Amino acid sequence: MLSFKPITVESGDALRPYFVAQKYRICDFTIGTAVMWAGYFSAEYAEIAGMLVIKSTLLDGSVAFSMPIGSGSADEALCAIDRYAKERGIPTIFEPVPESCISVIANHYYGELTVRYSPDWSDYLYDKNDIIRLEGRRFNAQRNHINKFKKLYGEYVYDPITAENLDEVRSFFHKYIQFSEHKDSQSDSEKEMTMMVLDNYPRLNQTGGVIRAAGDIAAIAVGERVGDTLFVHIEKARRDYQGSSSVINMEFARNNDTPCLKFVNREEDMGDMGLRTAKTRYCPVEMLRKYSVTVPQGKGKCR
Repeated sequence: MLSFKPITVESGDALRPYFVAQKYRICDFTIGTAVMWAGYFSAEYAEIAGMLVIKSTLLDGSVAFSMPIGSGSADEALCAIDRYAKERGIPTIFEPVPESCISVIANHYYGELTVRYSPDWSDYLYDKNDIIRLEGRRFNAQRNHINKFKKLYGEYVYDPITAENLDEVRSFFHKYIQFSEHKDSQSDSEKEMTMMVLDNYPRLNQTGGVIRAAGDIAAIAVGERVGDTLFVHIEKARRDYQGSSSVINMEFARNNDTPCLKFVNREEDMGDMGLRTAKTRYCPVEMLRKYSVTVPQGKGKCR
């Protein structure tokens, strides 16, 4: 039987073993994303048969379950989800579902499923070397932005976020970012999430860095490494420092590079056309599609 618990800052120890072991490279299966968005989606988690299941309330009010992840029985976890949904009189909806997992659900339900795809929630995945080196004509604009930053503000410094400068980072976000960006319900929620991560930075075991120009913080980034992928959960740059976003994007990847790192995941654009343009210009090697899958209750292998 599934027994769900709210995802909180303290949930990291329970979630981390499942996230570290999975190979899908989507941002939804990371501590940073799970905790950041937990309040927005009323997210909860349950452990069943060696598998992790996350339950969320979507924007339209419907309840969805993540694709179960872990080393246990996927069929057993899918059956538990199906029983849980049936007992509560709600549809059995799986979301997000990585593209490679559609076949797993289809096999469990003998091909009876409805699949929906929204490009707004696809993750942008990049070759780490493209982000770090910016080689070739396709990255002329990014290199020009970085050179302009150096010309205007002199040589910059990259510093890791530590306990010693965390208060300064929080002050930077509050003073220069929180009140300078466009206001709408989603952006306001994202600002609250960002502040929550910064307030709990040591407990979430994230990695972060800042760009300094003449001693002032011009940009920050926060994320985490999982397997062969660096996830960028937060990236904020001062608008009055031209080129600062290009600098932090490159330096965050460079300063978190390891021999086993292959990719950088800069996550979704959520339908924001400005973000979509900016992320596309970095030439992703793959768009990690995530799907919503609805299945008929009681018709899977658990009957």
